[in-house]
Amino acid sequence: MTGEIQEFKATIGYLALNFKIGLLPIYLHGTHDVLPKGTVLLKGREVGARIGPFVSVEELEKLAEGLPKSDAYRLIAVTIQHMVENLRDGLPCRLDIEEVRRKWKSEPRLEVATF
Repeated sequence: MTGEIQEFKATIGYLALNFKIGLLPIYLHGTHDVLPKGTVLLKGREVGARIGPFVSVEELEKLAEGLPKSDAYRLIAVTIQHMVENLRDGLPCRLDIEEVRRKWKSEPRLEVATF
């Protein structure tokens, strides 16, 4: 409703792992300004997309390896959200599996911004 990115749901991890599909992080900008909630007419055309690197199912499986399913799904959601937010902020959008797993193991409920 505000145009801000909301917390990604663990369902994204569930779908990716159970259906063996990779994920492509994409940040869409300008969509809230052009079509705010409750409107039916466009208020402009200033929209765009920033596309990150494809994350293969093999990379997701490696990221989730050895974790309980619920933690694996959540870790994938947090990781992909972090990548999308990096795209939004113009920061490098890369997946360092070892770094993410190390941080997750030390504190499994990390906020997105800490990766």
